[in-house]
Amino acid sequence: MEEEKERGFMYFAMAHRNDVEQAHPGVSFREIGDRLLELWRSLSLEEQERYHDKYRASSQRLGERVESPKRSRSPPRRRARRSSMFFDERVDARSIDGETVAEAVRRWLRTTPSLEELRAAARLFVTNAEPREIEACARWLEIDRQLVSRLSPERALQVLLRSCVRAYESPPAPWPVLYGALKRCPAAAVAACDEVLPEYEVGASYSRGVGDPASRAARKLFCGIALAVQAERGEIPERFDILFDLYAPRPVARLVFDRLPPERRAKVLRRHLAAASETNVQNVWWRVDRALPYADMMDDKGRARLAALVETLRTRGGPKRQDVVRRYERSDDDERSDETVDDADGLTAQLRRSLSVFERQAEADDLARSLGPLAEAKASVAVVVVQRAPELLDVDEWRRAPDERRRQIARAVAWAAEPTLGLAFKDVVYYDAEETLPVAVFSHAPTGSLLSLVPGGTFLRGFSICEEALVREVSEKKREEGSPLWYQEFGAMLEAAPPTMRPVSDVRVPPFLVFQLPLAPRQPDQLTRALERMPFRLPSEAEWEYASRATRESHLTWRGHEVPDRAFFLDLKTNSPRLPNPFGLYCLGMLPEICGDVFAPSYHGAPADGTPRTGLGPRVVRGGADAHFPWQTRGEWHLLTNAARRSQLDFHFCAHSIRPALGVRIVGC
Repeated sequence: MEEEKERGFMYFAMAHRNDVEQAHPGVSFREIGDRLLELWRSLSLEEQERYHDKYRASSQRLGERVESPKRSRSPPRRRARRSSMFFDERVDARSIDGETVAEAVRRWLRTTPSLEELRAAARLFVTNAEPREIEACARWLEIDRQLVSRLSPERALQVLLRSCVRAYESPPAPWPVLYGALKRCPAAAVAACDEVLPEYEVGASYSRGVGDPASRAARKLFCGIALAVQAERGEIPERFDILFDLYAPRPVARLVFDRLPPERRAKVLRRHLAAASETNVQNVWWRVDRALPYADMMDDKGRARLAALVETLRTRGGPKRQDVVRRYERSDDDERSDETVDDADGLTAQLRRSLSVFERQAEADDLARSLGPLAEAKASVAVVVVQRAPELLDVDEWRRAPDERRRQIARAVAWAAEPTLGLAFKDVVYYDAEETLPVAVFSHAPTGSLLSLVPGGTFLRGFSICEEALVREVSEKKREEGSPLWYQEFGAMLEAAPPTMRPVSDVRVPPFLVFQLPLAPRQPDQLTRALERMPFRLPSEAEWEYASRATRESHLTWRGHEVPDRAFFLDLKTNSPRLPNPFGLYCLGMLPEICGDVFAPSYHGAPADGTPRTGLGPRVVRGGADAHFPWQTRGEWHLLTNAARRSQLDFHFCAHSIRPALGVRIVGC
C-alpha cells in the first residue's frame, strides 16, 4: 500500500511540476519537491485516489502486480509480451539463406571491416568515438545492410535491439546504427518504442531497469534515440524532457535541441543541473560533463547553476575530475578544437586519432602478409656458394672427415660469406655427450649471433609409427591409472594431430647455416621488417625438423624418446639457453618459430628436396610450447616434439619468432 501511495504521488508530481515552477520562479529542485509534497498532503483522499488509479492502470497495462510490486525481480509475463515486439527471441529463429538470423548475425560479426568501412562508420559519430566503438559500428552497419535486404525494417530493428541485451555475445549495435534504423521505420513503430522502458520507471528510480546494468543502459539509450527521432519529426512527446537529456547520444541531442523552442531546451538543461547533489561529487561531475556541450543553449539561471557546480568540482573534485573544470574555463573555440570537422575528410581530430589505430593495424597486417612472399623471394638468393666440399653433402661423410678438413671447409664457407654477410668461423665444437657429431660454429658480427653449419643428409620426415607407439604407451598408462584428463592430454591429440604430420617420407636436405638461438618474439609485421634488413632467409620446415632431430630418427624430441610432461617443459624453460641439441641449437620447441613453407593440412605434395612449399596463405609454425604456458592439459606437450607442426593462425594470440638460415650450395663436385 505504501508503494501505491509513492507511485500515486509520482503521477501527481509529473502533472503539477510545471505549475509549481511557474508560480515559484528561481526556487531549487528540492524546494519544488517540498512544495509538491505539501500540495499532495492537502488533497482529500478521493482526489489522491485519482492518481492511485493512474498507477494501477499503468501497472496492469505493463503486467505489474499491484499487490506486491517488488515480489519478483523477473519481469512479469504480460509486460514481457508487450515489449516482445522489440525484444522477441523468436526473431533469432527466422530463416535467412538457409540459416537462422542468430547464426547469420554471429557469422557477420566475425568479419573484419575494411578501412573504408571504418572511415564511413567514424563519420557517423560526428564528434568523437573510441576505436572499439568505430569497429563495432562498421560491423553492425554491414549487418544492418544485410538484414534490410532480407527482412522488413521493423524486423531488422528487432535484430539490432536483440543485440542490446547481448543476445549475440558481442557489443551491442552503437547509437548511429540504431539511429539510422529508427529513422527508417514508420512513425507508429517509433512511437511504440516507449514500451522498451516500463512507464513506471520514468521520473522515478532509474536503477529499476529490466535485466543486467548493461542491458538497462542499452534500453535507455535506445529509448532516448527513439524520442529524438520523434522530436526530429516534429512529434515531441511529454516524456522527452525526462529521458532525452539523459540518454540520447550527444550529437543526436544537439541536433534535436536545435529544433526545440529555446525556453523548453533551457528548462531541460536547468532541470538536469538542478538535480545534482552537491554532496555527491561523482553525481556533480557526471551532470556537468553531460551538460557542458550545451552550455550555449542555457539561460542565465542554467549558466549560474553550471558555474556553481564547476566551482564545487574545482574545490572538491580531485585531480581526476579537473578535466571538466579545464573544459569549462576554455573558450568555445578551444573547447571545440577536437570537435571541428575537417572538410577534407569529414572527420574531427579525435576521430582521426581513433582511425589512425586501424590504419597502423592495416599497415602491420600488410607487412605480416608479406612475410611469406618475402621468405619465398629470399629462398633462392640467401645462399653461400662453396666449391669442392662434398663432405658437406652428407652428415656421415662430415663425421668421417679429418678435423683439419672440416676446418678448411668451414673457413671456405666463412670466406665466401664474409664480404656481404660478415660471418667469421670460430671453431669446430661437439655439442653431443658422445662427441660423435662435430659442428662448425660461426659468428655474425652485425647481430652478435652464433650460427651452426648443418651438413646435408636424408631423414624420415613426419610422425613415425615408433613415435606414435611411445605416445600410446604413455596414454594407456595414464588411462589405467584413472587420470581424469588422459583423453584431453593424449587421446584428442592422437586423433587430431597425426594427419597433419603425415605421410612419413624420406627427405633429402642440403647443407645450410642456421642461428643457434631464435630471435626474440615479436609481431609478424615486425618480423617482416627484421627479415628485410637481414641477409638471411627462413628455414624450410624440412630443414627445421632435420636440424631438430640431429640425425636421431624416431626420437620423439631432440632429447630422446621421453614423452614431454610439465616437469620436462619447466626444465627446458629454466635451462634451455644451456641445453643445446647435437647441432648446437637452443630453445627448440619452446617459441613459435615461423618457417618458409605455406601451411597445408598434410605432407601430401610437399617437396622431398628440403625446399619450402610455396603459395599464398599462413606459414608453418614449429614449436610454441611456451606460448601456451601455463598448460591447460590439452596436449600442449606435443609442441615440443620434433614432428609437431601448426598453422600460423593457431598462434594469432601471441608474438612469433624466426630462426634465420642461409643456404650453402656446393659446386665443382
